[in-house]
Order: sequence, then C-alpha cells, then structure tokens
Amino acid sequence: MKKILKYPVLLLFALFIVAVSIADCLTPDKTDTEFESGLQQRPTLTAQSLLNGEFATDYESYINDQFLFRNGWITVKSFTESLLGKTENNGVLYGKDGYMFEKLSSYDESRLAKNTESVRIFCDDNYNLKITFALIPNSYAVLKDKVPSGAPLLDQESLISKAYEQAGISSTMDFFPVLEEHSDEYIYYRTDHHWTTQGAYCAYLEICDELNLTPVDLQDLESRTADGFYGTFFSKSKAFNAKADTITYYLTDASLDILQTDGNGG
Repeated sequence: MKKILKYPVLLLFALFIVAVSIADCLTPDKTDTEFESGLQQRPTLTAQSLLNGEFATDYESYINDQFLFRNGWITVKSFTESLLGKTENNGVLYGKDGYMFEKLSSYDESRLAKNTESVRIFCDDNYNLKITFALIPNSYAVLKDKVPSGAPLLDQESLISKAYEQAGISSTMDFFPVLEEHSDEYIYYRTDHHWTTQGAYCAYLEICDELNLTPVDLQDLESRTADGFYGTFFSKSKAFNAKADTITYYLTDASLDILQTDGNGG
C-alpha cells in the first residue's frame, strides 16, 4: 500500500479510469443526440457474429457512439487541434468563413459502377419517359476559394462526367456553371453536406430552362426561416467555433403527389 501511495498521480489516474468505466456502464444507451441520430446500439452476441467478425465491428462502433461524454471529448479534440493549426478533424476540413467540407480524396470504383448501372437499368425500364440525369457537386467543388489550400480532394467535375458516361444517358445536366456563378451567395450550408434552398433553386431554374418549364418565382411565396441548424459536418467534427446555419423554406398551396420507394424496391 505504501508503494502505491508513492505514486499519487498513477493512483488518481487508475481511480479515474475505474470511475469512468463504471459510470459508462451505468449510463443508459442513447438512440440519438441533439446533433446525431441512429447511434449504434449494443450488438447481440451470437456464434455466427462472433466467428465472422461482425460482433467485434459492431461492438467497436457501439463503444465509439456510446462512450461517456463522447461529444465533449470530440469538442476538446477539435479545440486542441485548432490550437495546433490543424485544418481537419474526423474527416472534416475547416475552410474559410466557417465552412466545413468533407475530405473526399478517394472513391469506390465498384460502387460507382453499381450505382450508374442501376440508373441505366431504371432508364431502360422507363424508356417511354424523358429522363434527365443530374448529379449535384459537393460544396468543396464549387466553393473552391473557401477550401483549405492544398487539400487532397477528388476532381468532381471529372468524376461526374465519368458517372454520366458510365450511365450511358444522353440527357444530362451540368450544374457547375450556375452554382459557380452564385458561389458568393448562401448556396451550401456551412456545417452540412447539403446545398441550401437557394442553391437548390438555382439548379431548379436551370432544369426549368432545359425542360422548357415555367419556374415558380420565390417572390410570390411566403418564406420562413429556422435558425440554429448544425449539420452532418458539425456532428462529425464538433468544431468548438462552428457557426450555426439557417434553413429557409417557402409556403405554397401547390399539392404534391409523392411516390416513396423503400430500399427493397417495394
């Protein structure tokens, strides 16, 4: 006992680890948080999941999602890395003016081929319809002046062109020109991977022009805003100095017929 007391720091650290472990076990699992949904739950142990490695993978995800004070630790990591001058945390790049970007430096060739093949099959099955294939570029590919210098990111213009070529569809759309024209506007969220309502409207006008449709004028609609939105990039990075986004939406009397298809094609 006297030998242990000679090392008070070691003793305190051991007690801290034990206390955190006990508290972690006693804390109920969360299904979601203020900024995240679909957190990994405790996996069920079976002989099959143990032998094929699925249990180990799921349990690692479970520990990562349910660790005590998880969000706080991620925020501390973000703060310390910011002090060290790092421009990335947990796969998210920190750009100018509070913008965050996904560090997309590679892609799965087989997944691209599978997805474009699905698009081609859909078009073949609906040959009697006029179909236009349009892919939306990520924010980093448009807001280039806000991306950290030298970031190793994919050339999305080339990648989207490749996807169009593999899909084999004659009617496609290039959103780069119109989005770059409005790049000084609020067309992408700072903390999320989606474009804003304004960004979507810019593309909508291009689509209407391409298909000879009369667009809806936003000036004719009543707008509403929702402040304090933190998106997927913030959920991953927990940037301590993140600037909340604002969601703008419009009220309309138009009726919509929505067809929902689940993942099984039912």
